[in-house]
Amino acid sequence: MQVPEKPWLKEMLRALKPGGTIFIYDYRISDPRNPDTVGIRKSEIRRLFPGLSLKHRSLTLAPPILRRVVPVSPLLAFVVECLFPFLRTHAVYVLERRAQRA
Repeated sequence: MQVPEKPWLKEMLRALKPGGTIFIYDYRISDPRNPDTVGIRKSEIRRLFPGLSLKHRSLTLAPPILRRVVPVSPLLAFVVECLFPFLRTHAVYVLERRAQRA
């Protein structure tokens, strides 16, 4: 496994025990109006955490849509989120270091 250059990342990998898990919930889409909102893609997570198994899922309907739809119907917000996954702005990434066999 390649050692990352960022100290915080190096420490995360050092502290992760075999069988351990890292959860990341973050933007997957950048906001062009806000330079502080930078999306991170699955490919970037793979690059940062080589050698760990990765599962991911997009979540969270875009907040501007949520703010309009939820007051009308939370169920409608759920349906829109399910039917239109491209409107989801966040993702959860689950990284695991496989346990070593004895």
